[in-house]
Amino acid sequence: MTDQEFNQLREASWQRPLDPAEDARARAHLAANPGAQQDWELDTELTQLLAQVPDAPVPSNFTHQVLAAVDRDARLAASEASATAWWRRWGLGRPLVRLAGGMAVVLALTITGYHHQQNRQQEQLTEALLRVTHAHGLSQPSLFQDFEAIQRLGQVPQPADEELWLVLNPPQPR
Repeated sequence: MTDQEFNQLREASWQRPLDPAEDARARAHLAANPGAQQDWELDTELTQLLAQVPDAPVPSNFTHQVLAAVDRDARLAASEASATAWWRRWGLGRPLVRLAGGMAVVLALTITGYHHQQNRQQEQLTEALLRVTHAHGLSQPSLFQDFEAIQRLGQVPQPADEELWLVLNPPQPR
């Protein structure tokens, strides 16, 4: 007899008395495996003690309590179904929609990461420029006092230098 068959006999002995054939098989297994003898005896004693325990009294409103519990479970299941039904109505259970949603999340994270990287590069460039400016003494206000006039120089139209043009490009004889 295998251990699995013996365990099935043990479980059967918890429910009902074993018939003579089952009892003989169990005794043969116990004779071959003395270590299992103590567990078998404990199971037998426990089964006998449990058989002596009186049945618990059933309350008079037992049926009402059971039906109320069934109603409660049904309401809970209905509320859970309605809570999850909104995403099904929008089609969010479909694989293509889930894939598109996942791709949208990945795209949003990528754009956010790119924006963050651009900001970080700008901050690093600004810090480097400030370091260079301070290192070379370019942060003095006197250096920038004529900045606006210098900037406007590029905006004033310059007259063409005709003499220079004629020297560089002499007229061709015809």
